[in-house]
Amino acid sequence: MQLAILHYGDCMSTFCVALSKIKLSTFPVVNKNDSIEYAYDVMKKHGLDRAVVVGPNEKITGIITKKDIMKKLALTRTIKVDIGRLHVSSFMTSDPYVLPENSNAVYASHLMHTRNIGSLPVIDDKDKLTGLVTRREISSLATNSVGIMIKELIKPVPAVLTTDDKVINARHLFLQHDVLIFPVVSDEKLVGAVTINEVADALFLLQYQVEDKFRDRRLNQLRIGEIMKEDIPTALPEDELGTVAKKILEKKTVGAIVVEDEKPVGIVSFKEIIELISNQKCP
Repeated sequence: MQLAILHYGDCMSTFCVALSKIKLSTFPVVNKNDSIEYAYDVMKKHGLDRAVVVGPNEKITGIITKKDIMKKLALTRTIKVDIGRLHVSSFMTSDPYVLPENSNAVYASHLMHTRNIGSLPVIDDKDKLTGLVTRREISSLATNSVGIMIKELIKPVPAVLTTDDKVINARHLFLQHDVLIFPVVSDEKLVGAVTINEVADALFLLQYQVEDKFRDRRLNQLRIGEIMKEDIPTALPEDELGTVAKKILEKKTVGAIVVEDEKPVGIVSFKEIIELISNQKCP
């Protein structure tokens, strides 16, 4: 697929903006010795799916995301463990990539795309943590795009879920296909969508709320219909990226389902938008 060059006019003012202009200044910060329960609570308060892990002197030591949590919760070796006894250090990704505040959004998107990472801590000239940039902040720059159709960056649907599918199987599909969102259908018509966040939240609540002796049974019973989001952004192949990007941001999700005749034919998520932006040029 040939990715288009966006028609933004002045790239310097649109995409080559410094990270200091778009970074999150308030974001979750945790310590590696904190419990997963605490980390989840901090993420929830900030409305984010990740936290920066710091050590002594506020040194950046890692990133923990809901995807990291989804990978390891409800496994044979963790499902019986109380959530308060599981620690950030066992889930986080150590030594994350960081960027200085004066780096631009195009370079950040290139790093995100090539390294398959969803966020970058931002530091000042004294290596002090000053912010966090995620795919969302960079993708928001695409809301002003003109002339780019969804069909130019659509990703084919690698799998379609039904309301009766098991949540544990959805976890496997997310890890297998490395996507951010799956469509959910009933009688072949789109009825909702599921993201990594919904799966992670379901597995977290399973271990938080259910007694350990009942968790295996409940895990086997947990279905997509219980956790999916019904009010999701959709798009047609001929829709413009700018319009769809706005819908994704307004719904506070990570992507849209592309449909034809009420049937899902593809997805467009922050990952595809980041790839598009990563191909732009800055002076």
